[in-house]
Amino acid sequence: MKKRIAVFLTLVLFLTFVGSVMAGNPMRGRTVYNKHCLGCHGGNGVSPVGDMVNFSLGEGLMQPDQALELTIKNGKGIMPGYAGTLTDQQISDVIAHLRTFF
Repeated sequence: MKKRIAVFLTLVLFLTFVGSVMAGNPMRGRTVYNKHCLGCHGGNGVSPVGDMVNFSLGEGLMQPDQALELTIKNGKGIMPGYAGTLTDQQISDVIAHLRTFF
């Protein structure tokens, strides 16, 4: 029984550590967003370009982080994919920043 508890606690600590490493940082995400996304999506999430989503209204953001990650990596419509340009951590940071718009 003690061994099971020790294994369980070890697993919980491991998952807590992994989660904290991959958690997005909105401040770092803002820097990445400003460099790669601002031109099309606007500084406050309202696009200066035609038919883009309005992040300030939550458009396109009402989905799990994993779905947003795939969109950022693979692109969508006229948006290019950023796989190979941005690291997984940078993408997590951008997603955290996007979530501050609404």
